[in-house]
Amino acid sequence: MADLILVNSKFTAATFANTFKSLHTKGIRPAVLYPAVNVEQFSKPESY
Repeated sequence: MADLILVNSKFTAATFANTFKSLHTKGIRPAVLYPAVNVEQFSKPESY
């Protein structure tokens, strides 16, 4: 099982709760990661 569940919005968190009702009942709630990760900060892949 995951140690942490991340979603990108409160809407997605609500959808998660409605979809996985048993997890929601157990108090397992996703954390909202906002703003989303900026992938531009990572180096671009290079072909050799």
